[in-house]
Amino acid sequence: MITGHDGGVDLSMFAWPRPAGVTVRKDKYMPNITLSVDEETIKKVRKVAIDRNTTLTAMVREFLQSVGAREATSKRRAVKELRQTYGSYSRDMGERSWTREDLHER
Repeated sequence: MITGHDGGVDLSMFAWPRPAGVTVRKDKYMPNITLSVDEETIKKVRKVAIDRNTTLTAMVREFLQSVGAREATSKRRAVKELRQTYGSYSRDMGERSWTREDLHER
């Protein structure tokens, strides 16, 4: 296996059409995004990235992944709470002894 500088699989030797704006990393297509951030913020965050032995790109990627994970966790929690609420308010009404026609009889 041929690995790239980042530990991912180097697929650059294979010729296939790749969409513009897409990076191949660790056997995955990763679409590129463009962000507009003021220069001062970029300088500050790059310094933080250097201190953490990482890159600005990796920090942005990790942040976006954490937002996605939090959202998924939040949705799971909300569904669980709804199910608990439905369970606590639902009542067994017993066996149904009536028909729809009985209810609408005039």
